[in-house]
Amino acid sequence: MSLAYDCAGRKTDALAQLWIALELEPHAAVLWLRAGALEMHLGNAGGARAAYQRALDLRSAQVGPGAAQDPEWQQARRALDELP
Repeated sequence: MSLAYDCAGRKTDALAQLWIALELEPHAAVLWLRAGALEMHLGNAGGARAAYQRALDLRSAQVGPGAAQDPEWQQARRALDELP
């Protein structure tokens, strides 16, 4: 549902649906990445930073020592580095 709202340009609704999904799947780094992108799009750099950091932490814990080679870890790291 979040993706449908996002595609329709309803970013606030997309984020609200994503938070519901995160309640069900709090260890899904890909959802945290999406939350970070939506938070950033809505102008909430602090929320974006927290979401991207959560994704980074999750992938580090899930993948272990080779996390820096993981695409989701790399995406979260890049997003954090690009934040203002």
